[in-house]
Formats: sequence, C-alpha cells, structure tokens
Amino acid sequence: MIASIPTSRDMNAFATEAQERASDMVKENPALSMLVIFGVGIGVGALIGEAMSMQRARPSATMAERIGRQICDTLNIKF
Repeated sequence: MIASIPTSRDMNAFATEAQERASDMVKENPALSMLVIFGVGIGVGALIGEAMSMQRARPSATMAERIGRQICDTLNIKF
C-alpha cells in the first residue's frame, strides 16, 4: 500500500483543526493555560539568560576567590 502525499489543502485543514483545538482548550482551562505559558516564559527566559551569560567574558576570579586572596595576602599565607 502506498501512502498518499499530503497536499497543501490537507495541511491547511490540519493546521486549522489544531488551532481550533488549542483555542478550545484555552477557553475551557484559562488558569491552567496561564500557568503553562508562565512556566514556558520562565524556561525560555532562563535559557536566554544562560546563553547571554556564556557570551560575556568570564572574570578571571570570582569575588570569593578575590576576597580569599586578599585575606591570604594580609596574613602572608602563600599557596
């Protein structure tokens, strides 16, 4: 049996049906829809923030390392 190739009319009908189902789900469950969108927004924001922080040049030492070095220099401790 040979599978038929979907036409643009079939794809348009599929997309329209999917859009209508999504719209109905949002109308039936508005609070859940808002929570899902909020979660997606937090996730996308975290991914963008991580990507942006990876592009910036990382400092050679963290604040804790710098403070530790200052304390060691003050106490004349060599590593």
